[in-house]
Amino acid sequence: MAESSPETIKAVAATRNIIPQIVPNVATEEITKAAEKIRREDSEKKKRKLKRKSKSKKDREMEKEMSVKKDMMSTEKSETKLRTKETPFQLQNIAQYMEEQNIMGQVDAQRDFKEQTKVAEKIKKTDSKKRKSKSAK
Repeated sequence: MAESSPETIKAVAATRNIIPQIVPNVATEEITKAAEKIRREDSEKKKRKLKRKSKSKKDREMEKEMSVKKDMMSTEKSETKLRTKETPFQLQNIAQYMEEQNIMGQVDAQRDFKEQTKVAEKIKKTDSKKRKSKSAK
């Protein structure tokens, strides 16, 4: 019954009005804090992404430079390889030419001739030694 008196009704009503005002204030503060946290996290994520993108751009530029250098080196190597490297078709042509000219036969003949001259020189040396030994006796 104390609540029903006119003096207490105003006091109770005032406290009841204050409580609903405090609750929404607390709720809005929590919501704003949460929103600020989300904004900070989003901005940090964006900064990280921008850093990654800037790094990736730098990396891409470096990769492009390296690929250009590699291309230049590969073209230089390929030109020298083309000068020195023989294709299988060229090797076949060379083999046919060697067979036609009988170069291998000539090489064998030269080897045989060298061996024959060596044998002949050995025989001459042994003959000269025999003559010297006969003349010395």
